[in-house]
Amino acid sequence: MDTIEKEKLLESHLFWYKNRFYFNILIAISGLLGLLVANPLSLLISNWIFVLIGILLWAIVANGLYSLGFVIESFIIHKTKGLENLPISRVLLLFIGTISYIIISFLYPFLIFL
Repeated sequence: MDTIEKEKLLESHLFWYKNRFYFNILIAISGLLGLLVANPLSLLISNWIFVLIGILLWAIVANGLYSLGFVIESFIIHKTKGLENLPISRVLLLFIGTISYIIISFLYPFLIFL
């Protein structure tokens, strides 16, 4: 692995790492808003364990799929020996993925309580 490839992998890692926090905050806020709007009673004390388990499972799935952005970019960097990466596309990929998760996180509680 040459220096250019290492630098691009590090740049990619730092981009995805620093944006994970904002991704998680946005997803959590949209999910809680969805729960509050769809069924305010879902957050009663009697249901908190099911809500908590669902939130934790969704967080694991969302973060697992979030990591695909870095995996895809790392694969491209490795296969092209650092000649190509996704500096512009990574922002678009992050934006589309985050917006998609916000929409799904907000709308999913409506499907549950139908």
